Amino acid sequence: MPSPEDGRITLWFQRKNFASLLHDGVICEGGMTKIFTAHRVKDYASWKDKYDADADRRQAAGFHEGGHFHSPSDHNSFLIVWDSDLPLVDAKASVSAMYSNPDLLALMQEAGVYLEDIRFWVSED
Repeated sequence: MPSPEDGRITLWFQRKNFASLLHDGVICEGGMTKIFTAHRVKDYASWKDKYDADADRRQAAGFHEGGHFHSPSDHNSFLIVWDSDLPLVDAKASVSAMYSNPDLLALMQEAGVYLEDIRFWVSED
């Protein structure tokens, strides 16, 4: 799975009348931290049941649901937004640790997540 540390994640992010280059998983602006994670799954409804059952893990990491946004052409491809009061560096470390946890990766694979397609970005709002 690509990670911000391997330098392959680059994306232009348009916001507040300026463009920021998002690279290495971080946009520095100041304020509340947001985590954006993109997934592709075999079946969203089946995945969502397992995702909801694992809410305690995200809460313990300091992440709160900000929304799910689906691709208009594929309901099984979507972006999840989490809000956090953690500082940017801590939020990035926390989400990296989550996605490096073998137990979570096994649960995600069982839920139908295409692990090779997971992407995440961390930003201060």
